[in-house]
Amino acid sequence: MKNTGHDYLGRSSGGNSLSIWTHNIQGVTVHPDSFSPKNCNVKIDGGAVTAAVGTQTIVSYGATDKYNRTIVGGYCLTVGLGGFITGGGHSPLAPHYGLAIDQVLEIEMVTPKGDIITANECQNQDLFWAMRGGGGGTFGVMTAVTVKTFPTPQLINLDWAITASSSDPAAWDMITYLVSQLPARRPRHLRLSSHLPRPA
Repeated sequence: MKNTGHDYLGRSSGGNSLSIWTHNIQGVTVHPDSFSPKNCNVKIDGGAVTAAVGTQTIVSYGATDKYNRTIVGGYCLTVGLGGFITGGGHSPLAPHYGLAIDQVLEIEMVTPKGDIITANECQNQDLFWAMRGGGGGTFGVMTAVTVKTFPTPQLINLDWAITASSSDPAAWDMITYLVSQLPARRPRHLRLSSHLPRPA
């Protein structure tokens, strides 16, 4: 299954394999107050959104923002929800709400036999569990997914890049200086980390 092709390892473009391009399966339906999974005698309060598998994060954000809600979505706005969710779904909101796979309420999919099924906590539970992080196209082709929504938070984001050798002591001086310039009081969910190994 290939959606937008956001995969650093190229798993959405395997050689000599069947490729099903889901990018053009688009559409979003917002459930502002609650959602009832198919064939479940339960109503989940708090709002949800059903998005076709090819829907990009920016479209979902725009649809839910009209209700002052958001989803646990990707940092890159052009990431498609299908691959994002079947790959686990790490998000800037993950430290607070969990991964995107933790927010899935229902999945519509096509099985390898060609059956169109709905997977949720009440039916096809094995596929409902497996599709959340098991890898796009491994167990079937997702066509739509319903996820929880949350109140839109106020976020401040800062990105910077330092291109220097990890063995250069000046790189750590620069990182130390930049971090020292951050506000003294940080939100409790802010994590500061560096991918550079510390010099010996």
